[in-house]
Amino acid sequence: MLVVVCLFIPVVNGILILLIGCYYSAKSLVGDALEDVATFEEQKQLTRDNRLGILVMGLLHFALLLVPFVGLLAPAIIGSSMCHFCFRAKARQLAI
Repeated sequence: MLVVVCLFIPVVNGILILLIGCYYSAKSLVGDALEDVATFEEQKQLTRDNRLGILVMGLLHFALLLVPFVGLLAPAIIGSSMCHFCFRAKARQLAI
């Protein structure tokens, strides 16, 4: 409910939409990164446990896309960084 109210505040709505977009763009790559490595339930648990990390990855991906000429390599960098992040999170999950 608070998110809906914040969408009507002029400056906060732009920041909130940016954060939501970055989070969901990075979250959409978790399933691809862990396709044959983790079950669906493990992927959901990993996403729940690492929400802040996924948000930060999304913000870093967004910042990477703003750099001229580096944005051309962005799909490869974004995919490999999400795979690395997910594999590290999976290893931490197994270690617990």
